[in-house]
Amino acid sequence: MKEARKLDVVLHSATGLKKVSASKMSVYAVAWIEPSVRVPSPMHLKAHGTNPVWNTTISMSLDLRTLGHGMYLNIELLGHGLVSTRRIGFVSVNLSDIFLEGSKGAAVYSQFHALPVRRPSGRQQGFLNFVVHLHESLNLLAIQEMIPRKENIPQSLTVAPPTKPQEFAPRHHQPDGIISPSSSSEEGGEFQKVPTRNRVYALRPKSFTSLLSCH
Repeated sequence: MKEARKLDVVLHSATGLKKVSASKMSVYAVAWIEPSVRVPSPMHLKAHGTNPVWNTTISMSLDLRTLGHGMYLNIELLGHGLVSTRRIGFVSVNLSDIFLEGSKGAAVYSQFHALPVRRPSGRQQGFLNFVVHLHESLNLLAIQEMIPRKENIPQSLTVAPPTKPQEFAPRHHQPDGIISPSSSSEEGGEFQKVPTRNRVYALRPKSFTSLLSCH
């Protein structure tokens, strides 16, 4: 069984309608969203003349799967005389905003006051007053209760990357001295620089005779 949602069209009254019957004219309405399903107003409730007053409700059941699409509510007014029934006019209302507001399951009321009635020729004559009531959906409301709220969702944690270990530059060799522990190195761990002397080495001949033989 398909899930359905109830939609009521509460007809209040109309003013300034076209008289389509030479005799006494009673007016009733037919409402539909899908052309294959047309729902008339109660036939036993008669409203007469060009300014009829109904205060009646036309109820329809809508498939939940079709509520997400933009749909139009159509209301056609018919004048019934002694001999025949003729079309007076119609109104058409886009229900997209109503379905969007009630998409989470809440009930929606929308009042339409003095909506122009269009004749079959397209010319406007008369006004219609009615209210649209989209009933709440308990199934959709239950689904919304199951969805966690935004404030209850734990926030993601940001982990900083590990810092790069500090690199130590090698100590440059000091050619003019040698680093050696001082006498106070055991106490304070200090070092002092001990100066060194540059030595010059020369070749000494073994004997005076060997020196002359070189020449």
